[in-house]
Amino acid sequence: MKKLLLLPMLVMLLLALMSCEKDQLGPAAGVQDETVVSRDVTLPFVGWYTTYPALIGADENGTLTFEIPGEGISNVLRQSTWYSVSEIFNTLTGPPYVQTGNSIFTAADGSQLIGTFEGTTGPQGIYPFVGTGAYVVTSGTGAYDGATGSGTYSYKVAPDFSYAKLEFKGTLTLK
Repeated sequence: MKKLLLLPMLVMLLLALMSCEKDQLGPAAGVQDETVVSRDVTLPFVGWYTTYPALIGADENGTLTFEIPGEGISNVLRQSTWYSVSEIFNTLTGPPYVQTGNSIFTAADGSQLIGTFEGTTGPQGIYPFVGTGAYVVTSGTGAYDGATGSGTYSYKVAPDFSYAKLEFKGTLTLK
């Protein structure tokens, strides 16, 4: 008897479900559908790069000019490269020395973050140059068009000058 009651109830439930009107997904009444135009989001930015500094010039005042290509990874750019032409000033006097340079991060798709850095450097123990300072991202291209950011950097050049380990920590605002 119970089975006979259960069968008509299931049939009625099935018919009730089939007769329900389906709601369309969309904006709530009175709300316009808007496309997000700007992402304006600020993210933490960290990067680790192995660089290969090459001395490309020196002047009579002790200013050393280095070309510094590098490769590594960042939390935003993922696998990427870093490039700079940098100057270390007045190395004829005692350290610390002032260092400045341009900074170009390039993502795998060719998009770039472009900026500058400034800090100090000098010998420390067995390391010929250990540096720290501040960097600024002033613009970007491709996926990072309009990006800005800032933070700190630090590095150590290997005792034989063959490479350096470079780290960035800061924020990046994507527009």
